[in-house]
Amino acid sequence: MRRDNNVVPVHHREIGDDRLDLTVLPLVLVMYDLLHIEDMDICRNSGVFEFPMIGYYETFATLILDMRIKCNCIYPYSGRFCEIPPRKCDSSDPCLNNGLCVDVESDVNCVCPSPYTGKTCEIGPCSTNPCINGKICKVVGQTWACECPKPYFGEHCEKDPCTSNPCMNGGKCNVVEENWTCDCPKPFFGKRCDIDPCTSNPCTNEAKCKVVHGNWRCDCPKPFFGKRCEIDPCTSNPCMNEAKCKVVDGNWTCDCPKPFFGKRCQIDPCTSNPCMNGAKCKVVGGNWICDCPKAFFGKRCEIDPCTSNPCKHGAECKVVDGNAACDCPKPFFGKRCEIDPCTRDPCMNGAKCNVIDGNWTCGCPKPFSGQLCEIGQ
Repeated sequence: MRRDNNVVPVHHREIGDDRLDLTVLPLVLVMYDLLHIEDMDICRNSGVFEFPMIGYYETFATLILDMRIKCNCIYPYSGRFCEIPPRKCDSSDPCLNNGLCVDVESDVNCVCPSPYTGKTCEIGPCSTNPCINGKICKVVGQTWACECPKPYFGEHCEKDPCTSNPCMNGGKCNVVEENWTCDCPKPFFGKRCDIDPCTSNPCTNEAKCKVVHGNWRCDCPKPFFGKRCEIDPCTSNPCMNEAKCKVVDGNWTCDCPKPFFGKRCQIDPCTSNPCMNGAKCKVVGGNWICDCPKAFFGKRCEIDPCTSNPCKHGAECKVVDGNAACDCPKPFFGKRCEIDPCTRDPCMNGAKCNVIDGNWTCGCPKPFSGQLCEIGQ
């Protein structure tokens, strides 16, 4: 509610003064009437009541008689209380969108309802054609709204399923019914063209995957190689005897557990085969020992019953059932071939016994003769 700044102010009472200043009573009554006149709704057709200037002794009736109570009218209404409607057009009505046609000095004028404007009320929220893709614009209240057919959406119907550009890697988005599909360039595939031959990360050992002519290729860091860079110098497991293989400066080395050594840890104390005569070599405490078969002994099982050469007269010694056996040449015999025909000394009279071609003969001294030199003169 508007208040006029030209209204004469009411005199205030002094503090402690119980008397009422009756000179301001008429003004108070007029102000009371004015303050409630809006509630009487005297202005028509949305006109606005205008507060008049008043003096001390003016009454409401005086204001009415002086024609100082009036309303500010909204075009095209007029009159003291905006009670006079416009004169409607006699000719054909050029006004659009429910505009009110009025005669104004032999011309026509259109009074446009909100939100329409223009000479014939032809301009409205949809006049700028805010809806794209040939969609329908509707006036809703004081603004516009687009009626978007599927699959379009957005304030201007400017969006469709492909607006967010869901396709990757240069894929072309196509609207199919109410959804989107991606036309993927080679070698990409997947719903969003988000997959290529390298997506599954086929390369190992931190190798870099590259797409070459539609296929994947691994750029292997040294010392790795192979299609997926899955091979290194240790892949073939060159180390033996449970040794650990390590890659050092692009080559492999073996960390050998005791007592193994050598490039591949392939050598141990038994590798040189120190044991003899079919003995089994064993590694015990980092050293070798020989497990000798029967009748062999010695550190290397190099000793047997024949080692000391117990057979005589060139007889061949053989180990039989763990013992020495002598193969005696003729005419020798005995356990060690120590006996021959002359062993019993059959010759007499100081004759010397000789073995010739496996037989024995006596070399008789003169004057003795006979097989045993037993005949004298």
